Amino acid sequence: MIVMGLFLGTQVDEISFPFAIMGVVYLILGAVGFVPTLYLYKFSENGGKLVNYRSQDKVEETFRYLGKYYQFVGIMTIVILAVYLLVFLGTTLFYAFAH
Repeated sequence: MIVMGLFLGTQVDEISFPFAIMGVVYLILGAVGFVPTLYLYKFSENGGKLVNYRSQDKVEETFRYLGKYYQFVGIMTIVILAVYLLVFLGTTLFYAFAH
């Protein structure tokens, strides 16, 4: 997704304006999607080390990454629902005043 965004973003002279915007959107979505993936990777990496170390500190560190993942996903869900609500209200008001 990030590679496609970079490709579309650098080809501004050769392609139309909406494709350049789509490239920027792809870059933003790729960056937003990378963060929870990193948290899950850190969780699984530390979880594998728990088998060898069996330390309470490692357990806390491992589950801290899982907590960060769920916190990020929860905040993004609230943000997306708020955007949906704003779009719904905006289109409803536009339609109400257009007729």
